[in-house]
Amino acid sequence: MLNKHYFDLHVQLKPDLVILAGEVSLYIKDNGRIEFIDFAYTDEYLSVDRIEPLTPAGPPLLNTTQRYMSDGRSLPGFIDDLLPDDWGKRVIASQFNSKVADKLLVLNQCHKGCGIGAYRLSPKGLKPNWSHGTKLDNSSIDRYSENLIDLNIDHDIIESSSLVGGAQPKGLIQINGKPYLLKLNAAVSSSYNSAILEHAALETIRSSGLRAPNSQVISFKHETYSLQGILIERFDIKPNGCFKPMVSINSLLKSTYTQEDPANGSYEDIARCIRDYSCHPVEDLKQLFFQLLLNEAIGNTDDHLRNFAMIKEDSGWQLSPAYDVVPQEHLQAEHAISFNKSFILPRLELASDTAKKLGLTLGEEVNSIQQTIQRIDTHINSCQ
Repeated sequence: MLNKHYFDLHVQLKPDLVILAGEVSLYIKDNGRIEFIDFAYTDEYLSVDRIEPLTPAGPPLLNTTQRYMSDGRSLPGFIDDLLPDDWGKRVIASQFNSKVADKLLVLNQCHKGCGIGAYRLSPKGLKPNWSHGTKLDNSSIDRYSENLIDLNIDHDIIESSSLVGGAQPKGLIQINGKPYLLKLNAAVSSSYNSAILEHAALETIRSSGLRAPNSQVISFKHETYSLQGILIERFDIKPNGCFKPMVSINSLLKSTYTQEDPANGSYEDIARCIRDYSCHPVEDLKQLFFQLLLNEAIGNTDDHLRNFAMIKEDSGWQLSPAYDVVPQEHLQAEHAISFNKSFILPRLELASDTAKKLGLTLGEEVNSIQQTIQRIDTHINSCQ
């Protein structure tokens, strides 16, 4: 039997203007298999002056229902991006004494809408939440962090999207009115300190003049242990409080026939998306080049396509600031995506050739980039 499930997709256009952008219908069999997905823009959205598709790749602005076939488990990218990340799914599953939560369960639990940036997906008829996160002060971070470790529900993170990234404890918070992503070290008794390593990587990117959010390492004490985490300033929110549209590179590269994720992604695929959609392609290609070299240098092999995104700024779509740039605890040679048909990325000494393969002519600038990446140990040591 084919069951139909209805959801609303809202978009924030201005701080005080949220509209219903589209209606989503999932057709799912009794065994949980997704047969197809229908999407239709609302007349209200289509009537907005100079309105654009939800993402640079669509859905196209049509006043008819658009159908997307599925491989049985996959959703179109503009929907899939809005689902909670691995941590949020884990929290939802724990509430049902289960190890996993399927997509329908996840969607139905997002009563206040799931998503990040300017889009929220919610069960039909329910109004989404546009909060910037739980309001905290310096004295309340410790207790909040303990709740995250204990898997107590944090609706802000459950209802945030996969673009928040990762499976470690995290939450969306506000401190003195400023929005942050708080990420905690996953293990208490490990010598691997992801907070310090991620902060150092972001500092390295910022010191090169490229785009990465400001961050700081914090510590808090539990009754029996001490733990560190990283506070990362949100880059998907404008100074006026309005959310920015975001879409993952993974979403842009999904199969148009089955909605499957790309089987073998590559840095060249990301470069192609930049050339196709970015309003600042040369600037974004430089950022991609730097992240490629940095990921190899620090051992960030979890450089999959969901860890790269396009974000819509006032000038148009461009590569987002860097995020989830973290050396992995268990080092391995092969990366999640390839470059030049190899999952072992080129080392720093091959930077000039790497730049050329990405279509960049950087000259002496390559030497400066190499030196910046080599100084990452300085940023690590400053946190210890």
